[in-house]
Amino acid sequence: MANDSEPDEGEARKRHYGIASGTALTLPALTRRAPPSPAVQERGFCMVAMPTVLCTRRYVVDLGNIACTIRIDRASVRDSKLRFNRMNLSIDTATKPTVPALIRGFAILDLLAREPGLTFTDIHTRLRLPKSSAFHLIGTLCRLGVLQSQADGRYGLGLRLSELGAAAAEQTPIDRGAQPYLRAFARKARLTCHLGVLEGHEAVYLCKEESDQEIKISNTWVGKRLALNRSALGKILLAWRPESEVDEFMPLIDWDRKTPNTLATPDEYKVDLTKVRERGWALDDEEDVPNIRCVAAPVLDGKGKVIAAISAVGTILQIRRDRFPGLGAELREVSAEITRNIYMAQKQG
Repeated sequence: MANDSEPDEGEARKRHYGIASGTALTLPALTRRAPPSPAVQERGFCMVAMPTVLCTRRYVVDLGNIACTIRIDRASVRDSKLRFNRMNLSIDTATKPTVPALIRGFAILDLLAREPGLTFTDIHTRLRLPKSSAFHLIGTLCRLGVLQSQADGRYGLGLRLSELGAAAAEQTPIDRGAQPYLRAFARKARLTCHLGVLEGHEAVYLCKEESDQEIKISNTWVGKRLALNRSALGKILLAWRPESEVDEFMPLIDWDRKTPNTLATPDEYKVDLTKVRERGWALDDEEDVPNIRCVAAPVLDGKGKVIAAISAVGTILQIRRDRFPGLGAELREVSAEITRNIYMAQKQG
């Protein structure tokens, strides 16, 4: 880099990027005199008004709620392709300092959460970490119990994360208020039920309740993150937001078609959100995982704002299409009970 110095505080400006997961992109050439248009879109890439770019700049981006700093000069902007596993929102470098080692450690955890069983080579290659840094980071994370080394030399998340995740869920009031209702409905409907909220540009499970059915859904857990366009929970969490807010999420969503039923474009997704608002419940009809269906309904606070969603998930044999409307109505009744419970707790507080 020609100049490694940070821009003066007066020069610092916010720059916003959204890059779809795993997409390799060539950034447009930037000059002092010809700023880019307010929105330049290319394969999920959205760039919002950058009024001036000097020869060397630092940009801070979020990797799934983890901030990290990258430096781009004019040559690399013109010639380099940048690949990020997850990149959603840039922030002002003058107002949010970062700790690089901590950022890299969380990036390793995030990568293994999505792709368990990677080798050391896989990890340092995917994240473009120096081998020595990756070695020390992985060793430290293993000693802390948040990573574990398997017999074949591959790595996975450690049980310490389960403890921390459970503790975080217990500290969320809505989880405690909803769990009894969710447990009762899971047994009644004989389906696996979840409570989820919006975090960043994804939905995340806060609570899971199993039924007494022999057939159980094993690929869900508390803390699991869900794509907003491929999950009934995600659709609920965006459906009642203002259109301008929904538009801000569009470049952050991974539009890869996971199944033939996946909503793979913003236009398809917005049409489906309209249907969700009209009927009051959302559907995932094998849109994320083949042979798995899910129906969800909104949970409101005392002012009528959507603060969470509950869902019932099962196989295509457990949830046939003729069951969709009835299951949606039942979930709305349960969510109304949860809302009343939350409202009473707020009044008493």
